[in-house]
Amino acid sequence: MENCFPYRDCFESDKKLIEIAVNACKSHYSENWNYHIGRIISGESFIQDSKIKKNLLRDYSPHCVEMEGSAIGHVAYINNIPFVVIRSISDNADDEATISYNDFETIAANKSAEIVLSMLQML
Repeated sequence: MENCFPYRDCFESDKKLIEIAVNACKSHYSENWNYHIGRIISGESFIQDSKIKKNLLRDYSPHCVEMEGSAIGHVAYINNIPFVVIRSISDNADDEATISYNDFETIAANKSAEIVLSMLQML
C-alpha cells in the first residue's frame, strides 16, 4: 500500500488488473473516451457542497468520491484477493450535469459491462 496515507486505511488495486482494465478501455473506445487511474475516496453521502468538494480535493487528490469501492477493496484485502474498481463518473459534484441520472445509468452500465467482459477475455 505504498500510495496510501500512513494514518488512513486504504486499499490498492492490483497492478495487473489495472493494466488489463486500461487495455480493455483502449480496445473498445475511441480517443474521446476518457479513463483515469488513481485514488478513489469513499464517503457516506453525495458531495454537493463546493466547500466540502474543495477540501476533499485539497486533502486527498481523488479522481472521484463514491460509496462502494472501499468495501470491495476492504473485503478483497482481508481475503488476499486482487481487485480493481471500475467507476463511471456521473457528475462533478456541482450543478452542471449535462445528462439525467436515468440516461447516464443505462450508458454507464453498458460501458462498464463491455469493459468487464473485455477484461475477462484478456485474463
